[in-house]
Amino acid sequence: MLPVVTVDKATPLATVGKLNGKQNRLKISVKESYSDGSTENFTEEILIKNNATDVYQVGPYKVYVETKGNDKIRKCYIVKD
Repeated sequence: MLPVVTVDKATPLATVGKLNGKQNRLKISVKESYSDGSTENFTEEILIKNNATDVYQVGPYKVYVETKGNDKIRKCYIVKD
């Protein structure tokens, strides 16, 4: 019988990088940590304008991200359904 492996925690991280004009590249990652010590990462990259606020689908997670200016993340967290 195989042991049951469960998700211990999921940690979101967002970064934003300035591109030309008013476009920025938002990169959102969620790192899952499992009960057996292994991890898995889910990543999405989205083109946004300055000061974007939205919920993004990253793997099986919905992640709320609020940016400020060209390069700052104001809020980033997993949205519970």
